[in-house]
Amino acid sequence: MWIPKEEAAALLAVSTRQVERLAASGKVRTQRARLPGDRSDRTVYNEADLKGIAEATVRVGVGWPAGAGRELATQQPPAIVTAGAATTLQAIAHAIATAATPAKAPYEHAPK
Repeated sequence: MWIPKEEAAALLAVSTRQVERLAASGKVRTQRARLPGDRSDRTVYNEADLKGIAEATVRVGVGWPAGAGRELATQQPPAIVTAGAATTLQAIAHAIATAATPAKAPYEHAPK
């Protein structure tokens, strides 16, 4: 089935420009077609290709410091990474979270 760019972007939760980039890179097949209600042909995108990309990607949430307001969390969308990279990112996040904080050296006063 072939779907318009706006539906393709909604399916992947990305911008319409990103859908165009995926098509230009050959990851999504396109064709020109006249959809019901259209006066002229437009580019449509292969839904199977888009669903394959959607299944191969995982949304990784962005961590925010404690006390950060909800409005701060809505300023930056979550990153899209492949499933393999998500595992790596989770391992890195775990290592950072469990790492011991090095002890600080005592403050030394300058001689008077």
